[in-house]
Amino acid sequence: PTSLFPPTVPNAATNEMRKIVGTYYQDVEYGYFTELGYASARLLVDLIRRAGDNADRAGVLATARSLTSYDTGGFTNPNRPINLTPGVEHPRDMIIVRMQGSKWVQDSGWLPPR
Repeated sequence: PTSLFPPTVPNAATNEMRKIVGTYYQDVEYGYFTELGYASARLLVDLIRRAGDNADRAGVLATARSLTSYDTGGFTNPNRPINLTPGVEHPRDMIIVRMQGSKWVQDSGWLPPR
């Protein structure tokens, strides 16, 4: 339920995703679902690290439930971490991209919804 940075537009987050995913899979079509899966895996790894010595199922779930916000590392607006408070929907910020030659390039910063 949030907007993701377009996976075909280079930035620090998508470059990291391509580097890590490309290490294990060379024939990947980078799209929304690839990025969503990567961002989800990144969150899970972060939850396991935060759980520390309590990294069993219960510990990871407790850690996840304790979060009130989460910074996706550039896949969403870094100036507004995702609000995980129950019942609160995160605003869907967006950016404008344009085609330059055969590649998508970022044409604006993060824009709040109207």
